[in-house]
Amino acid sequence: MTIATTDLDDMPPPASLAERLGLTGWAARQWIELLDRAAEPRHLELGIEISRRRRGPTASVAPGEVTAMVPDPPRARRSVIFDIPVIEHVGWERCARLAADEPILSARLIAGEIPAEFDTVAHAASLNLVPTPDQLRVRRGKVPLGWDENVCAAAITLGQRFQENPGLLLTFRGMTPEAFQELVRQRAALTSSGGRGAAAYAQRPPIGPDLEPPALELTLDTFWSAGPGLGEVEAPVRPPEHPHSLLRRLGASPFEDARFPLIGLLATCYDLMTQAEVARQSAAEDPPGAAPAETRGAAPDQPS
Repeated sequence: MTIATTDLDDMPPPASLAERLGLTGWAARQWIELLDRAAEPRHLELGIEISRRRRGPTASVAPGEVTAMVPDPPRARRSVIFDIPVIEHVGWERCARLAADEPILSARLIAGEIPAEFDTVAHAASLNLVPTPDQLRVRRGKVPLGWDENVCAAAITLGQRFQENPGLLLTFRGMTPEAFQELVRQRAALTSSGGRGAAAYAQRPPIGPDLEPPALELTLDTFWSAGPGLGEVEAPVRPPEHPHSLLRRLGASPFEDARFPLIGLLATCYDLMTQAEVARQSAAEDPPGAAPAETRGAAPDQPS
């Protein structure tokens, strides 16, 4: 009789703790990996059971501190507090500068998302959003705690919060998602303006001494007239260096259930309007019968 054997190399690897808990988001997964390194297996299993109770633990997140309340039948609930030093503002600014250099990532951040690619940029900026077990302080009041089943249940609940909203990890490390979103927006604005924070084009200063404008009541008949000075405004017509930058900064469409791709439609409209205006300006500069601008002044071809 032949006994069938299974090749151990063909067996799938055991599921990680994060996979067992159904936590696949980047922030939740990394936090649960910290828990898996810090706690003993028996405490983890008991913590999983506690977290799955009908009235499971709760967790509230504040800068540098998470307060969890874990059900404990004899005492109703026990508190578990996670403490960690917040990241200094200069570190967040460095991270925002790197994120602003990535057009797609910065657009998603400005739209309110915290995608997995953000973690790569954070590491490049030397920001370790998820601490090591040694960096994390666990306590109840002023009493230090070990990684028992109640602490494991609290950590699992916090991982579930990170799964729902990875921005809470930023809050835990001292920066609200809204504040970081504004940092990226400011850096992106500086990047799009060449680092000067200036307007899209520079106005030519007026020639001659400054003149005191006349009183308003003396200009009522001409107030809404453009006047000859409008032609002095320099507004070169050319395609934008960063297409659809305004749409990226506005973020996702507010109509979440809409079936029509509004943002894509607006992008197409912007492209068509840009092409039409550039063509109109080119036609105005090169009237019919005139040589193209790039060939004017060129030496005529010599006969062979």
